[in-house]
Amino acid sequence: MPASNIAEQNAVDRLSENVYASTSPPILLGNAANIAYGGCALGVGVNAAYQTVKPGYHIYSVLGHYLGPTLCDRKIFCKITRTRDTRSFATRLVEVSQKLDNGTIRGTVTFLADFQVQEPATLLDFTSIPEGASHSPEECATPKDKAERLLREGKATAKIVAIYDDSFKAADQFLEIRSPPSSMMSETLAGLVKGPTSQDKLSLTSKTTSQWVRSRHPLECESDHLGALAFYMDGALSFLPLTHSKMSLSEAGACSSLDFALRIMSNEVDMVEWNFKEMKVIHGSDGRTYSEGRLFNKDGKMIAVMTQQSILRPQPAKKASL
Repeated sequence: MPASNIAEQNAVDRLSENVYASTSPPILLGNAANIAYGGCALGVGVNAAYQTVKPGYHIYSVLGHYLGPTLCDRKIFCKITRTRDTRSFATRLVEVSQKLDNGTIRGTVTFLADFQVQEPATLLDFTSIPEGASHSPEECATPKDKAERLLREGKATAKIVAIYDDSFKAADQFLEIRSPPSSMMSETLAGLVKGPTSQDKLSLTSKTTSQWVRSRHPLECESDHLGALAFYMDGALSFLPLTHSKMSLSEAGACSSLDFALRIMSNEVDMVEWNFKEMKVIHGSDGRTYSEGRLFNKDGKMIAVMTQQSILRPQPAKKASL
């Protein structure tokens, strides 16, 4: 049964010791191919890992690789290996898979999740601050509102708006997202709109996509909040270089995340409150790109960072016709 909120989307049933299954199928989001949004596997996997650690252990690191596509029409399975359990730390190897129609099991994601108990004291306490959080969430537009405004202004066609809405509407039932006026994702509708933007004078690595985000529904426990965080932080990083180049997913031959590093900087992540994310591209060559997303709480303190390396291939060359 499809989930009605982000906690349900990441929920798992225990099948046996250290083996869990999602209770809802993954969703399609922001991908031109008919494969599930990668954040679904991360959210389910993080929640499953939490079921195997004692209360008081907080996740701080999720490092792994995407092995293959996750299908939208079947459950996700998680096999957990307990690789470390001490008084201060716990480490879990999480192997995410699905059962194919022929009965074989195919791995889709594998990652290490590290947990730590609360430290009694901190020697140094400092943080980076967001660059562009000058607008409050209430002053920012939803993706739908921004798309409709571009349509009214003649900067986007009805077809472009429909494609954009269809690509990203699945997450809207779980998360409320609002973007500042100068966000590249918002100004270009994920690269579908080719007109001028407020960041045209900036280099590719200086451009930013930013957005406020919060869960539309209550979250009851830490694993719900961190599962929602993992689900959300995966978003847009693979195609961010396209967006910041005013290109859409349809203009690439292949665009998909390869590996990821999600680092959580706080033991008090609240995804029901407003949080602010800034994303930038860092490097691109040899058919791969490297991008980063930073998440800050409403007080401007960094609470999480995700980096990803992704495949980005051009369209196949057209064969000459005689």
